[in-house]
Parts: sequence; C-alpha cells; structure tokens
Amino acid sequence: MVPPRLFRKGRLRGELHLGGDWKVWKSDLTREAYDLICYGKGSAAMQIKRHLLTPSSDKPVLFVGPWLGEFGWELARWQGGIRNVVMRTGVRDRYRVIVMGDPGHEVLYEYADEYWDMPPFFWCAQFERRCVSVYGEGGEEGADLLVIYLRALAFAVYKALRGVGTVDRVLRARPYRDQIEQLHIRLGQEEERDGTFCLFPRTRQLNSHKNWPYENWQGLAWDLVKEYGLFPVVLLETTPLKESIQYLCRASFAVCPESGAIFLSLLTGTPTLAFGHERERDRVTVNENYLGTPVSYVSRQDYDHTVKEIFDGAARLKFLPHSRAAV
Repeated sequence: MVPPRLFRKGRLRGELHLGGDWKVWKSDLTREAYDLICYGKGSAAMQIKRHLLTPSSDKPVLFVGPWLGEFGWELARWQGGIRNVVMRTGVRDRYRVIVMGDPGHEVLYEYADEYWDMPPFFWCAQFERRCVSVYGEGGEEGADLLVIYLRALAFAVYKALRGVGTVDRVLRARPYRDQIEQLHIRLGQEEERDGTFCLFPRTRQLNSHKNWPYENWQGLAWDLVKEYGLFPVVLLETTPLKESIQYLCRASFAVCPESGAIFLSLLTGTPTLAFGHERERDRVTVNENYLGTPVSYVSRQDYDHTVKEIFDGAARLKFLPHSRAAV
C-alpha cells in the first residue's frame, strides 16, 4: 500500500496534511520518528489531552486541524472560517466535530464536541511559526528535524483517532480570507469596565525588530496612568488565553503592538490602541476588524515608535475615559 502524503515540505517549512486517506501507517515513520515516539520523549509526551466540550455522540467524526501556525492568523483567518463551515452548513448536526490546536485554545471553538491539545513533545520543540506553517531552523538539518516531528505528530493523531469512531471528513489548516468565508463572534462575556487597561508587550524572537523596548512600555504605562487614572494590567504571551480574554472584557482599552494580541483585543470588543507598520493599517482597522471594534492605529514605515506617538494615539481612541487633566 502506498503511504499517504502527510505533510508538505519546502526548504524549511512543514504543514501536516491529513486529507484524503488520513490513516498513518507505521511504515510511514522514519527510524528517528519511531525512536522519538517510543524512547526519546517518553510515552507521556506523545499523549493528546482531550477536552469534552459538548455531550458525546455516535455521529461520524469531522476532524479539524491541527493548527500549527501563528496565533494572529488563527484568530483572524482560521477559527472564524471553521465556525462558518460548522455552523452555517449543517455540519454541526451531522458530525461529531473534533478540533486540535494549542493547549488552552478550546475557548475559541465553543461549537466543537471535543478539543484536543497538541501533544507536549511537539509544542515544547518550539518550532518557528509563520502564518499557517511551522519552520525548522538551521537549513536542511532543521528541515529534516521538522519532518521527524511532523511524522511523529501524524502518528499520534492517528492513534488517537482510532478510538473515536469513523472519521468521515478532515479539514486541514488553511487561511480563510474574508468575512464571506468566516463567522466571528465576540469572545468572552461583556462585563462592566473595572478601571484597568491592558498592555501586551511583544517578546517573540521572530521579527524581533517589532518588539518595543521595556523602558518604552514602562514610560507609556506611567503616562496613561497619570492621564486617565486607570490601572495597568500586563498580559504576556504566556498568559493563559482564557485569562487574557477575561481581563480584556473588563478593561477600558488595550494597547497592542503588531501581533496576534491586536486581533484578540478586537474580537473581545475592547477599544484597541494598536501600533505597527503602515502596511497593516487596513487589515487592523477595516479588513480584519470583524466586529467593528473601536481602534486607533499608530503607524510608521519602520517600528521605531516613540512613547509620545503611542500616547497621542490614545486620545484618538473612541470611548476612552476623559483625561484627568481636562477635568
């Protein structure tokens, strides 16, 4: 039997493909991948944690994912597309929907019957994420290592799927690009504002020139506290997603650099002060601001924003509390 094609490999890129014949045979695994499963990381690292989101059923399975790409792309171009497929086409009534992605992201897929966490061995490897793909580092050697991990991930998914029933359909990760293809809802519950504002410092190594210096964040926070009398809440990339959504739903506004945090803030309906490159302006303010959330975007042709530029951008944000200096 010819093994199915599980992934597409470019020079440094890998995407897991489980379309068509989704089964993964032991013969598909290289010796390195097999050793990774059985010895290198231990069996616990290969286990997929399952979250039951709705009562179980005997329907055929629709398996969605796994999502391997960036958080911002997941928010703006993936999870809304899957919601559209599931909720608008009758899929929800005919299939048992299982979605797989990052741990803690089940809050984005409330319509799923189950949510599966990516197994620890894969996300702990910290491959570089770009758009919808993961990339290896170090030339061909990095690409070969990524292939080993992708094969092991495919085998782990196959083993988990064998125990859930008939897998009738698979939706692999791809970007959905407009509102016609997507269905977005507000994340979290609307709550009374509690006198806080959220800051999302970017600390990723990828495109580190987008990261704002610590002293700039400190200076901006202090200026906003003095101007508006609000208390700052700092949310890091390691903050659990559910917790970040709860803080955003109570905040008066959020300050986000060019990162996935912008789209998280927009999808909670929280007024957003965003800053980044000019080329991202239309994407943030119009094209992918699906709920029409108030947003002030401070743009430059580079990423050398000053504290004053961001602070002045706050004054242009609708629904911001009145300045204490004007009282």
